[in-house]
This record gives sequence, C-alpha cells and structure tokens, in this order.
Amino acid sequence: MGERARHLRRRGRCPWTGRRHPPDQEPCMSRGTRPRTFDPLRRAVAAVTAATLALAGAVVLVTGPQAAPSFAAVGQCPDPGQFPGIGNLPPVFTDNNVAVYAGGNFLATGSASEAEGVLVVGGDATFNRTLSGSSFNVGTVGAGSQIAPDPGTVMLHVGGTLDVVAPTNVIVGAGYSGQGGGDVQVGAAKTGAGTVDMNGGELRPGLGAENALAPFGDFGDQVSQASTAFAGLTGTPVAVAGNSATFDGSTSSALHVFTVDAAVLNGVNELNFNGFTDGAPIVINVVGGPVDFQPNYFAANNVRFDDFASPDFGNWASRIMWNFVDADAVQLGPAGASQFMGSVMAPTADVQLYNHMNGRVYVGGDLTFGARDRRAGWRSTTTRGSGRGRSTASRPRASSCRRR
Repeated sequence: MGERARHLRRRGRCPWTGRRHPPDQEPCMSRGTRPRTFDPLRRAVAAVTAATLALAGAVVLVTGPQAAPSFAAVGQCPDPGQFPGIGNLPPVFTDNNVAVYAGGNFLATGSASEAEGVLVVGGDATFNRTLSGSSFNVGTVGAGSQIAPDPGTVMLHVGGTLDVVAPTNVIVGAGYSGQGGGDVQVGAAKTGAGTVDMNGGELRPGLGAENALAPFGDFGDQVSQASTAFAGLTGTPVAVAGNSATFDGSTSSALHVFTVDAAVLNGVNELNFNGFTDGAPIVINVVGGPVDFQPNYFAANNVRFDDFASPDFGNWASRIMWNFVDADAVQLGPAGASQFMGSVMAPTADVQLYNHMNGRVYVGGDLTFGARDRRAGWRSTTTRGSGRGRSTASRPRASSCRRR
C-alpha cells in the first residue's frame, strides 16, 4: 500500500476510492474483492432470458461474480410498487449507485437546476446556468425522490475538467452539512469563476481520469452491453394512431418489451400504458434516429401518472426503461415541457434533455441538461436536469441501497 493509500486509510477513507466510511465499518474491501449488490437490471434480464429461452434464443447479460462491479452496483431501495413520489429533504432512502452517466462531456445550462444522486462524467463537465437562478444541486435535491447517496461519499465524478461559469454555484450534498457533505473528484482542474459548495465535503482536482472516475471507469461498456441485450429481445409493436402511442400490457410477463421506430416515436406526445397489472418492468427499444421526442402526457388506463399528485408517480417512473438502441442524436422535449417518465439508456448518442427527467440517465456520448433530473431507479431511478436524474456511487456493502 502506497503513502497516499495509507494516508487515506488513517483518515477513515477507502485507499482505492477515497470515500469516507462509518466508524464502525472497515474502510473498504480489497481491490480483489467485489461487493455483492442487488441488481434489478440484471435480475430482469436473467428472468426474461429464462422465460423466453426456447422461443427467442439466449440473450444473456453477465450476472455472476465476473460481472464488472460498476454496473452490477445498480441497486434498488424501496420494494417494487412502493417507490416514492416527489418529496422534500431530508432523504428517506440511501442509494450509492450511478444515477446520471455521460461518457463524453456534460453541460448543465438554461434552467437546469439539479441532478439527484451520483453524477459521473467521462469527459469535461460544465455548469453554466443562464436562466432562473444560479444554483445547481448534485447528489441531494430540495424536491426529488429523496433517494440519495450517503453523506461524505463522492457525488460528482469528472474525468476531465470541471468548469463552473459564474455566477453558477454547484451545491453538492445539500442538507449534509455537519455530516460530511458531498465529495467531488476531478481528473483535471477546476476552472471558471463559479463556485462549488460541498457542504463540508472535499473537492479533489488533478486526480487523472482513472482515479477520478473510480470505480466507474468501465460503466459505459456495461451500459452498452445492457442496451444490446435488451435490443436483442423480441418486442411487441407499439400501436400508434396520430400523436398517441398505446402500450398493451394485458399479457403477464417478467419483463415487458416493446419496439418502436424513432421516426414513428418522433410524432408522438401522448403515451398510454394499458392493462399492466403485474408490476413487471418495461423496456421500450427505440430503433433508428435521430430522435426528437416531445411527450407531454403519460397515462395508465387513461389515468395520468406524470402528475406529482399521482400516487403512482414513483412506481411508473421506476418501471420504464427507454433504450435508444442505435441513435446518434437524441433530444427529449422542448424547453418547458412536462415530466418525462422512466430511465434512459442511449449508449451511442449525444443527448439533449429539456423535459424534467424522472429516472436514471445513461448516455454514451455528450449529455446536455436544459431542465432538471430527479432520480427514480429502473426497477429502479428519478432524475432532474431537464427533468430528474440522479446517480450514486457503489460502496462495499451487501446492498448499496437501504431505508434511512
């Protein structure tokens, strides 16, 4: 163990990741040991693979101990059917997994105000709010799902430069003052005249990309593998009439899979999910591109669930995964649009978000937030940016998610 590692351990931090740990726990596991974590994404893929093996052929996402720990860390806090709607601080559940991931560069601009959970950026991250205030929250948010990372953990990972343009103030770990706040790891330098408030946490620039992104250096590869696995599943066509799309869930399944062409989806702004009574997760494979999707109405059996007043807001946000299979450009919503329900996976695209996002957001290219992102996990997240999105970092415990 090197001098830096010994120094970190003396300070109660993991030598490998730099994270703090509770005083009654070991600092972290060794590099050769991987945490056993609950992974609804892999569980869902494994379940649907077993159920459809004879009909559709084998589509397998690695689930054993050889699976990369970064993607295996996607956790689940509340039980299925009990995901919270939008609430105020303090957080109710803890989840230290990735909520928002950009393999390229990240830009928060316009009225973008928050990303709930752990935010991981492979390239440069720029925070430049130009409308309605100057603060951007990372990790914890004033109004969100209140499923947040632990105090004193890394809530913002940036592989390149962290640029905060004045008068923007990036607030990390709001509400965690006196508890360790939220840490920031940066591969290069922090630039710009804007400020970063860690609420007692630490800003660590100049780490190099590998150290700054740890333990999520291969997260983009894992997203690509998951997207490919989902794309290989046989999907039910989506019924589209005019600007309305209907998803039929009347047939019970461990995982509902639908397929729709981007050219068709681009003309849709009303979505109806009818007949879903089993609570199973939903994957919507969107094929082709570019995508310019502007939904403003989500309903189940003609009852809207994209309204904050809906008791099923969190449950629906957490069960839908939008898999943009091969698009190189994705735009969701015009500025000021309504809530976008569900998580987003776009491994080959540059993505611009102008809806208020409610779910995890995993992007292989550049990611632009123009609104909010709250977190809701996919069977599992909710994000805010142009909507809601959050991310969390994995920790060496049996489960990375728990009730507080």
